[in-house]
Amino acid sequence: MTKDIREQIRKTLAGAPYGMTIGEIAQALKVHRYTATKYIFELIGRESIFCKDVGKAKLCFLVKEKVKGTSAISIAVIFALLWIAGGLL
Repeated sequence: MTKDIREQIRKTLAGAPYGMTIGEIAQALKVHRYTATKYIFELIGRESIFCKDVGKAKLCFLVKEKVKGTSAISIAVIFALLWIAGGLL
């Protein structure tokens, strides 16, 4: 079951190029926010996902690729962060 939750989080974030909050992920998976948070932080530790603090919320993104042991986020994530910060978009 727990392996399924991790995979469901990855699949959910794969369909969200502008990221999702922990609450949105929990709602999409129909699990408690604390349960989602536990697995999200586990995936952050494995460098499978990336989270950015936006006000009180954490906006989470799927890490698309890894370069020489370092997580590299996709162009869509960079644009999303700029949009949130009031940058280019």
